[in-house]
Amino acid sequence: MTATRNDIDHWIENGQDEGARWVIIAVDRWDHDNYPIFVKAEEDFWDRWPDATNMEGVDEVYDLQHPTVSVEAQRKECRARYEPPRPMKNIEAGS
Repeated sequence: MTATRNDIDHWIENGQDEGARWVIIAVDRWDHDNYPIFVKAEEDFWDRWPDATNMEGVDEVYDLQHPTVSVEAQRKECRARYEPPRPMKNIEAGS
């Protein structure tokens, strides 16, 4: 079942209480259930990102400590996407 706005508000509140920086609203593409993933540190963010090969995806990402956009403003967006920049991969020549 798709998460309601109340579900997401509850997950955001839980993330704030747990000291998370981000709440990823993930979706199981098989049954369309949403679930939260709480991330505290930027270096852990992309490791926690749902795996598309397992029919998982991301509907929204809320940055609970964004320096310029409040959580309330993020909540008013149709699809909030406030993930940190993806790190660059180190590709060695000849490999």
